[in-house]
Amino acid sequence: MDKVIANEQINYWAEKIPDRNALYNKAGNTWQTTSWKEYKEKVDAVSRSLIALGHKSDECVGIIAHNCKEFLFSQFGIVGAGGIPAPIYVTSKADQVAYILKHSKSRFVIIEDETQYKKLVQERDNIDVEKVIVLRDFADRDKEWSLSFDEFMQLGNKEHEEERQSRLKALDKDKTMLLIYTSGTTGRPKAVIITHNNLYATGSIAIRRFNLKRTRVVSYLPLSHIAEQIITNAAQLYTGGEVYLCPDMKEVKDYLIEARPNVFLGVPRVWEKFADAVGKQLSQATGMKRKLLDWARKVELACFDKGAKQGKNIQSFSRKLANKLVISKIKERLGFDRIEVAVTGAAPISIETQKFFASIGITIFEVYGMSETSGLISTTVPLKPRFGTVGKSFDELELRIAEDGEILVKGPNMSPGYLHDEENTAELWEGGWLHTGDIGKFDDEGNLVITDRKKNLIITAGGKNIAPQPIEQALHSIPGIGHAVVVGDRRKYLVAVLTLDHENMPAIAEELNIEYQSTSDLATDDSFLAYVEEKVQNDVNTGLAQYQTIKKFYIHPQEFSVETGEMTPTMKVKRKVVIQKYDAEIEKLY
Repeated sequence: MDKVIANEQINYWAEKIPDRNALYNKAGNTWQTTSWKEYKEKVDAVSRSLIALGHKSDECVGIIAHNCKEFLFSQFGIVGAGGIPAPIYVTSKADQVAYILKHSKSRFVIIEDETQYKKLVQERDNIDVEKVIVLRDFADRDKEWSLSFDEFMQLGNKEHEEERQSRLKALDKDKTMLLIYTSGTTGRPKAVIITHNNLYATGSIAIRRFNLKRTRVVSYLPLSHIAEQIITNAAQLYTGGEVYLCPDMKEVKDYLIEARPNVFLGVPRVWEKFADAVGKQLSQATGMKRKLLDWARKVELACFDKGAKQGKNIQSFSRKLANKLVISKIKERLGFDRIEVAVTGAAPISIETQKFFASIGITIFEVYGMSETSGLISTTVPLKPRFGTVGKSFDELELRIAEDGEILVKGPNMSPGYLHDEENTAELWEGGWLHTGDIGKFDDEGNLVITDRKKNLIITAGGKNIAPQPIEQALHSIPGIGHAVVVGDRRKYLVAVLTLDHENMPAIAEELNIEYQSTSDLATDDSFLAYVEEKVQNDVNTGLAQYQTIKKFYIHPQEFSVETGEMTPTMKVKRKVVIQKYDAEIEKLY
């Protein structure tokens, strides 16, 4: 694929494979398809209708919707009209939506339903939106201020086609084709500029590293995040692949079984939940079946470990037999029987989770990147993965470690900066290198190891610098613990805010012989607290320097969530929010 402009890529596939399915979506229990020819026609229709509405080149248009075909028609229709899509998380609160629409100067916004419409109504006096386009129509809306998607699509006609073609021809590889608003783990979100060349470069370097011919993916993470833009759009447009659109993250397991993708991206929490579910099923096996399962997983993991050290795909007779009798059946039940590349990113994943999946024939490649690098900097190396690292940078990129340990990078997928924000753009590109804000180092094989976010480093009252991430991962690995945030900046010692893992608590309680009425009760149960204390001392603090050890902890009875404000939509913990929200509990620990 040598077409750089996203809409030219759609046009290319519409001409080369017009009748092949590009998109799949469900209507009830029935799959509906969109061919490449239909995809192009819908995108062009959106462009014409925007022009008819009065949209001007280089104007931003907001999109607030779950993953659906109309989202993609809208995104690339905006681009085709010379505009800039500004996707917004559906979980964003009204004031957050208003901030992005105001910051992006969006006069038009495309929304999914009444839920999103109510947010706009609430902030109507604070935004400059002239017209709202509703994908899932409802009765109680201002007909002067809003249009249904069907009504909108009728606006454009032949008289707008010449202008559409003119704007499409004017698109340049360095023109902004997307804004990614950072999810805001700290402060107001910044609008990361993604150019046509950024997205093209990301797709091409990823496809080449993994040697993929055509992608088949389930799109379920928010399209307002760069990770899903890579999987859904960059990969598909580069390979002419297929996308199964899953609007509800809770249904992704069912979609996997039906779609059977060859590429799948899961944030660590998704992989952990899969591992818990599969582990429970495997643990229920008894007798000879259990022995066969244990033997097959042991063989698979041993061959994986040997192959990873040698950089080879070890195919012994035992491994082939284990795969035929056991491993292939487990993968088929998960919908991973055709998987070529299983990826994780957005947050660190535990080695324990990676080893579990390796034992059932699934190598999870850890990708390191950020919105400002269009999602990619490095990834675990195929055939030679080393768990605990994020592998090696892509050949097309330059990477170095600064004197203070910060990772600096250059390459074709680097964002030019932030919209309407010269100060942060200058800071991002200080000295001609993109400053990631991450602290890292290289291991003895040249793999990159991320220590922590530069801004997350804890400086104790004694002046010791501590990276909390490795300690938090160790705490998170304690069975029964859901999330962990280490606290100790300018304090005498470290403490931790922990949450219960409700899904696995019944099994833990049974193992500890604890009787309880509600799972939440276990947060203050003496036996459970003693169990966690023992794990902290023996499994977490062992091997750490004295100043790095956890002295005390508080267990919150509920898991962190997007709804309660402690998590971003891609399941990253908002450290500052947690520290502020549970300030009273933290103070008691000191």
